[in-house]
Formats: sequence, C-alpha cells, structure tokens
Amino acid sequence: MLDSPAAVERIRPPAPFVGATPPAMSPDFIIIGAPKAGTTWLYRNLASHPDVFLTPNKEPRYYSVEEETEISFRGPGDGLWMSHFVRSEAEYEALFAAARAGQLRGEASSDYLYRSAVSAKRIRREAPDARIVVLLRDPVHRAYSNWLHHMRDARETLPFAAAMEAEPMRIEFGWAWWWHYAGRGFYARQLEPFLNRFPVEQILLLTYDELRRDPVALLGRVCSFLELPQVAGEQVAERRNESFVPRSPVHRAARGVLKPNAAARAVLPQQLRTALRHRVNRATLHRPRIAREDYRRFRRVFAADARRLAGMTDLDLSGWLE
Repeated sequence: MLDSPAAVERIRPPAPFVGATPPAMSPDFIIIGAPKAGTTWLYRNLASHPDVFLTPNKEPRYYSVEEETEISFRGPGDGLWMSHFVRSEAEYEALFAAARAGQLRGEASSDYLYRSAVSAKRIRREAPDARIVVLLRDPVHRAYSNWLHHMRDARETLPFAAAMEAEPMRIEFGWAWWWHYAGRGFYARQLEPFLNRFPVEQILLLTYDELRRDPVALLGRVCSFLELPQVAGEQVAERRNESFVPRSPVHRAARGVLKPNAAARAVLPQQLRTALRHRVNRATLHRPRIAREDYRRFRRVFAADARRLAGMTDLDLSGWLE
C-alpha cells in the first residue's frame, strides 16, 4: 500500500525577495496545477480574454527543473511529452514575444505544483511578482482521471488500483511525472514551498468542486485576482477536457476511422465538424466511474495530507474528508 509522505514543517512566513533582476519577459501570472483539476479549462477561458496573453505552448514546464539540469524519461509516450518541454531562457521568453502592450502574460504548467521544491524557488527568483493560481481536486478522483487519460490514449495497460501500486516501480524506472498518479495528490506538502516564498495575497487557491458548481463564479474570482475585467457568463466555455475512454477495442479502432481528419477540416465548416466530433464521441466513448472500494482504499492514503491542507488554507475540503 502506498503511504502518505512524512509530515513537513509548519508553514513559515515568506522570506523577502532577494535575487537577480527578473527577465524582461517573465510572466505576470502562472497556473501551477494540479493536472486534471480544471487547468485546461481555465487556460482556454483566460486565453480568450482580450487583456490576456497565454503561451501557445500551454505547458512549457520551464520552471520545473533548473535550467542546467539534464532530464530523461522512459515511460510509454514520454518522448512526445518531453517535446513540449522548454529548457532555455531564450526559448521561454520567445513564448511571450507576440503579447501586445498592456496584456497580462501568463502560462499554465501543471507540473509546477508537483515540482514545487524546484519551481517555487525558480519562480520567486525569476518572476517574483507573478501571481500564482492553484486548482486542486479530490486527490483520488484526480488520480483516477489521470489514469483514464492514459487509458484513453492507449498508454496505460494496468487497472487503476494496480497502476497506483506500480507507481514506485515506475518512478524507479524513470517514467515521467505524468505517471505519478498518487504522488501528485499530496497537496499540502507541494504547496508549502510556494506558501513559504510568496505573500499570501499573491496566491489564489481554488478547487475543482467550485468549478463544477459554478464555473462563471470561479472564473470571476480569477479575473478579480488578476485585476481583469469580468467575462460575461455566456462567454464562459464549457469544460471539455474530461477523460472519457473507448467503450471497447472495437470502438477504439472505429474512432480512428470516424474522427474528423485533416481533409475534413479543410472541407467541412467548423459547426459541422463539431457536430461530427460529438456524434463520434457519443458513439465510441464512455466515462467509467471509480470503484467504490478503490475510492475508499486510496482516500485513506491521502487523508492525513488532506486534513493538513484544510488546516493550512481556508479551502472547504469537507467533501474530501467526510
């Protein structure tokens, strides 16, 4: 059974910033995670705001490791995952080159929360005034959604519980962070480096539960935090990045044949392509629910960390703890 990490030190007040002059093109705000908690939805909605510029590469992961650190991952499909990784300062600054004067510059790398031991230090050093947005989700449901995502892409071969148990071995073999289903769910430990280094008014903590209840209100909170004009309710995009999987191997093969391809995009209007995509998805995909026994089992793994998170923030985590 996976165990919760050891207790960490009590949160300390952030130290005053002391460091080199930040790069001229450093971001004004950063969405740091967690993955499968609404970060893609938030990225899309903010990207459509006229006063915001978000990097076209949604997850550059630039601050996840020190610039000179060599990294290599060996899990299934990790090469494609690595291809989006931005390593040099020049390459990172180039991501913001198209921003117009007056626009807030931002990015959304959900690895920053998990890699906070490095990323919080780097962001504080290189973008000390950046506002930090955090979206958190019930850690068991987050892990299950992460697993579903890999099942959808035919990268995962193990049942959910077995994949959770295999995590230490996969980490030892060098699989990328995206495979760390359980490890990414210990939010109290991961938030600590940010809470130690940044003033509380520079960090906005949100939950996926809030997003599901009222996405318009949640986006309004983000706009207020970033001092942006509010977005009209009818302009708020629906959530589209949920992890559905093929109903069977036959349905998986059918999706390859039926989904709109490059030729269809060149010929069919957008509205018709969208309708076709929804029809294909309804016919071939479904969203299986986590088994109740698996949820109860793994909730115990995260219980101590969730209670600590509730004590060190003002988040309502009653749904995770009941």
